[in-house]
Amino acid sequence: FGFKTCILRNFPFYNFKKEKVLVYGAGGAARAILSVFVNEKTSEIRLINRSKERAIELKEVFSDGIKVFDWKNNNEALDGVTTVINTTSLGNLGNEPFSHTLKGVKKNAVGVDLVYNPLETSFMKIAKKENINCINGLDMLVYQAMPGFKRWFKKKPVYSKELRELLEISLLRR
Repeated sequence: FGFKTCILRNFPFYNFKKEKVLVYGAGGAARAILSVFVNEKTSEIRLINRSKERAIELKEVFSDGIKVFDWKNNNEALDGVTTVINTTSLGNLGNEPFSHTLKGVKKNAVGVDLVYNPLETSFMKIAKKENINCINGLDMLVYQAMPGFKRWFKKKPVYSKELRELLEISLLRR
């Protein structure tokens, strides 16, 4: 729920079916992201992970149509993609930075880094150099929490600009 809502709210023009997607990572977050793209019948899904074996295992769970790439073949994996998503911990506060290039994506590509601390991640900085319209994972985190909030408090939460600013301030203080 959180990822799909995040994409559609930040990129209203986004068409899941027409996208060529590259997902970095093969852990739990990647599973959630892949399930959205598979359910939306996305045109092409590519997966790249530091452990190719884990990526292959994930492919077997979701769809034979997912193309798996070796971590060293980043340039090949990026060729012509319209969406890049980092589901790894690379770039998270205290972890090593995301260091792959993002050259080769289509013009006006969309990028999402599920990391939100720091607010501007190494993945986002690399994306900016390639003119990729990239966001962090903070919105996704909030959109994931909204159904639980509604269930517990019997009140639909509102995600406002002010709430977003408060979350950012809170993260900057850490």
